[in-house]
Amino acid sequence: MKWGTVLLDMTHQTPRKPVLLVVDDQPSNIQVLHQIFKTDHEVFMATSGEQALTFCATQLPDLILLDVIMPGLNGHQVCVKLKSDPRTQDIPVIFVTGHSNPEDESEGLRLGAVDFISKPVNAATVRARVNCVRRCWSCASRRTTWPTVRPVPP
Repeated sequence: MKWGTVLLDMTHQTPRKPVLLVVDDQPSNIQVLHQIFKTDHEVFMATSGEQALTFCATQLPDLILLDVIMPGLNGHQVCVKLKSDPRTQDIPVIFVTGHSNPEDESEGLRLGAVDFISKPVNAATVRARVNCVRRCWSCASRRTTWPTVRPVPP
């Protein structure tokens, strides 16, 4: 998916908003992120890791904002599953979590996430980081030798 260009819906030839999947077991956290991104993204929501994987099986989001601590599959497990599937391995994942210790952050990045944001989120910061990822992925889509982001062995 090319972020730096206008995306078109090929059936109607109209600009398409990037698809953002927000995954968090707390509806209030989802609502905050929905409010931040609803004007310039098509925002979808999942309240569990299982729902996120089901969504990705039917529609590929352009970016995922993923909580780490959730019942059932946690964010780390979801990220590993996404990065091990050829269909979803290139979707950028940003962890958004209440845990802000360096070990959690480095573990998330090792598993293939592209960024780590602490809750409560600051609207300007989370928007800037998502835009930064969009710019990076736009540059990557123009390169032919850009490496795939995959989990790094411990």
